[in-house]
Amino acid sequence: MSVADLPMPPARAARATGASGLGDGLAVAVTILLLAAFAALVQGPGRLADDGLYRLLVALLDGHATGLGMGGALGGGVPNSFGYGELANWLPDAVLADPGRLITTMNRVGLVSAVWALGALAAALSLAYGSRVAAVATALFGLSPVWLDLAPTAHPVLPALAAFFTGAALLFADGRGWRRPALWSLATLLLFAALTLRA
Repeated sequence: MSVADLPMPPARAARATGASGLGDGLAVAVTILLLAAFAALVQGPGRLADDGLYRLLVALLDGHATGLGMGGALGGGVPNSFGYGELANWLPDAVLADPGRLITTMNRVGLVSAVWALGALAAALSLAYGSRVAAVATALFGLSPVWLDLAPTAHPVLPALAAFFTGAALLFADGRGWRRPALWSLATLLLFAALTLRA
């Protein structure tokens, strides 16, 4: 038996159809839009919403100035987000040399990641448990105090969760023949990336 022969989750049979499926999709869309609007309002121009992120900001600025990247003296203070820092070092020099532009970029990445994570979570849950469960769970998660507090912060856990939930969605995706091992391989890479971005 090969990986391609393994059965898909039986929960997919419970997926809602017709008007209820459309309504569930609209509920997810409204949740994502509300979160995006809230996060955009909370994020202040030229500042980070979480004080702890300034340590990462200083490490990135110092790493660019010294040419050592996250391997510099200040980069060792953020070992749990080494993947995020290494990825950020690929930004253009004009961004890495300007604290204001770097803060704006980090905030935008955080906002996009927060929205992406919710969409990927909804997709994964819809594939596994149906659209009704996905709509309710995404609303509870996306509008929870913890997520509302985290979403505007540009925290490295946001792109990590976006990659994680996308990988989960790919694991549940309906693939036949060669597509299933391909989807699972891509999912594995995304899950690895998630743990690298924020270990």
